[in-house]
Amino acid sequence: MAKKHLTNYSVFKTGVGASNVIKTLSAMTQLYSKEHSFINVGFCGSNRLPIGTVTKVSKSYRLVDNTVEFDDYRNGYEFGLDGYPCYTSNSFVTESTSDSPVIYDMELNYMVAFPIDLIGSVKIVSDNLDVTEYETTIDTTSAELWAEVRKNIEEIARIRSQR
Repeated sequence: MAKKHLTNYSVFKTGVGASNVIKTLSAMTQLYSKEHSFINVGFCGSNRLPIGTVTKVSKSYRLVDNTVEFDDYRNGYEFGLDGYPCYTSNSFVTESTSDSPVIYDMELNYMVAFPIDLIGSVKIVSDNLDVTEYETTIDTTSAELWAEVRKNIEEIARIRSQR
């Protein structure tokens, strides 16, 4: 879907999970010089944000296990953007103890560990911590939703160019 809706950008599909990120980004570091900047675009779950919400990630954390306990994260990476914190887990997150809106994925914190210039992340909420919702909504994104993704990408690039 990203290749269809983000035609002005080079799009690389990592797939879900750490091993897919490691494989794809390892190849990318061989192809691209350090002068290239990257923005992660992907789907996520959320405890409070409605399905279809497009948001930037403010900070990335590595989640240790499937149940969120906020003493149980590490490797915080600050993007310096407004948005929501993203907790990266090794499996699908189905519970959250947070009263604040947060998002969950299985890739971002592995990406921040790579020697690439990752300047931001834009996430589309696909579910509210429910695998069935994810499977139902993952292929139903609209052109309007992707226009909002593009707007967020452009804003991240603009902020970066002003630094």
